Amino acid sequence: MTTAYVVPQEEVVRFGQDFGTRPVGTGPFTLAEWKHGQELMLTAREGYFEGKARIDRILYRVIPEDLTAVMEFETGRLDALLIPSSEYRRFRTDPIWSARIFGRPGLNTYYLGLNCTRPPFNDRRVRQAVNMAIDRQRILETVFEKRGVLAAGPVPPELWKYDKGPTRAGGYPYDPARQKKLIREAGASGSRIMIYGSGEPEILDFLEVIKWYLDQAGIQAVIRQLDWSAFKSAVNKGEPDAFWLSWWADYPDPENFLYPLFHSASAGPAGNRTRCVDPGLDRLIESAQRTVDERQRYALYRSAETASSKTRRGLHVHRADYYVVQPRCEGFPDLPHLFHRQRNGHCRKRRGNQVK
Repeated sequence: MTTAYVVPQEEVVRFGQDFGTRPVGTGPFTLAEWKHGQELMLTAREGYFEGKARIDRILYRVIPEDLTAVMEFETGRLDALLIPSSEYRRFRTDPIWSARIFGRPGLNTYYLGLNCTRPPFNDRRVRQAVNMAIDRQRILETVFEKRGVLAAGPVPPELWKYDKGPTRAGGYPYDPARQKKLIREAGASGSRIMIYGSGEPEILDFLEVIKWYLDQAGIQAVIRQLDWSAFKSAVNKGEPDAFWLSWWADYPDPENFLYPLFHSASAGPAGNRTRCVDPGLDRLIESAQRTVDERQRYALYRSAETASSKTRRGLHVHRADYYVVQPRCEGFPDLPHLFHRQRNGHCRKRRGNQVK
């Protein structure tokens, strides 16, 4: 993890509390300028051990407003743009830009969290029913516009070193008849729940689809949207019955999705916001953490994922990031490798060799 990087002691002593704003390293680029909240300028390092980077400069611009970022890109002031969700369809259907779009699988999981401590979701049958009540494939193809893949569990497929194929356990299938039976058996027909979401328009569109599915299942769902800080605070406190949230990898290992999201020690703000408490699942995760043999460790994580994914949450999706790049840029999918001479990718601006 970045928090465990080796750093030069003399620089830490020299800068003290300012060390975090004066980064040092041995990579292909050095920090030339940092305007907080505005931009970062990197320049190619002279004498880099694998050869000087083929790009002289990289400028990362911080543009909070999506429409402003799109305008900057379309007027040629950006070389590459992470496409905002609201603009994805327009870029995808544009005869010019559609050929300039590149996707990247994200190390994430987006999920509908079901609060295990609040009725009706303190009943396992109701949680199972919700998993069966939502047509994930249809939502992926419509609401998400195919920007991602259906999740077989919380761990992104890119993190599995073994057993990556379609045989992975994938929770429950869409089964309206079975879910209605479970709802009746649990005595939860007509239950009223609050689903919380953050304030983005796309989130509201999605939650309205979820509400429709739950209404069909016999659960009356009410949507409540809050600004991000209020939403996160409410979820951390366990206020909502259900909520829409995501988790992104801090480090590339299945443990980073299983321990924070499902171990009872992480219940609450630490990550386990569904407040799942399962001693058997805890033991699986802990055994994997202690296991040195890699294949055995991954097998334990697989068992833990299977146990966690079936009844704690509904609708797991791994979202993909999509970029659109200017015609003057070549080799963008290989951008992380542009720094090495053996790669052919490059990106040029009119004023020298740089990328924004």
